[in-house]
Amino acid sequence: MDEEFVKLFVMMAEMKAGLEKKIEAEQEEMLSGQDRLKQEMRSEQERKEEIDNQTLGIRSIMAVFKTQFEIVSSPNGWTDFVIASQLVASSREQRPRFFKEFQLIKLKDLKTIEKT
Repeated sequence: MDEEFVKLFVMMAEMKAGLEKKIEAEQEEMLSGQDRLKQEMRSEQERKEEIDNQTLGIRSIMAVFKTQFEIVSSPNGWTDFVIASQLVASSREQRPRFFKEFQLIKLKDLKTIEKT
């Protein structure tokens, strides 16, 4: 009886070792899968931002800002010059893109900006 008990105990130890190896391999695979997912999410986010920047060009952003300022300026009696200067002053986040675009399309003075 003791001999059978020892054999059973040895078999259980071998099974435990085999299961531990399988669990370890699965955990490694899961971690590498998580790393792949993180990388895919980063690249997808970068691609989405690139697409957003391409499709929502600077002119559509300017149109949104200008529409907002026209809504505010009308009851306040702002002139086109005031609208243009407020538009440029309030667009701090987009300012580098605005000025880069202005240079590309030769919008260097407020008169030209207010006409666009």
